[in-house]
Amino acid sequence: MKKAYISALSSALVIPGLGQILNQQLKKGLIILAVILILMITNLITSYRLIKTVLEGVDTSSLNPQALFALILNTECASIKFIFFITCVVWLYSVFDAFFWGHKIEQQGAHNSQ
Repeated sequence: MKKAYISALSSALVIPGLGQILNQQLKKGLIILAVILILMITNLITSYRLIKTVLEGVDTSSLNPQALFALILNTECASIKFIFFITCVVWLYSVFDAFFWGHKIEQQGAHNSQ
């Protein structure tokens, strides 16, 4: 038994969509990869804008790193949390889907070889 689903699962844990590509689901894998990339870029841009807004008008030279971090954390950042949540959901979907389809493909291969 090859345990192909373990390599698909491991790949999906590291890079979402790669497990689907290993399972010969190229279109689904590329879509997941693109969605994750878009979500990460969106989160970076949103984080940059939030930090820029928070630090606008604040004398940063008088603040230590802990005070800056506390200032940023005390602001409302629901959009960043939402984007992060969606990223986690897509990532988990990728992992479970890669495992499920890898296991299914392996089972079909075992039945065909008998």
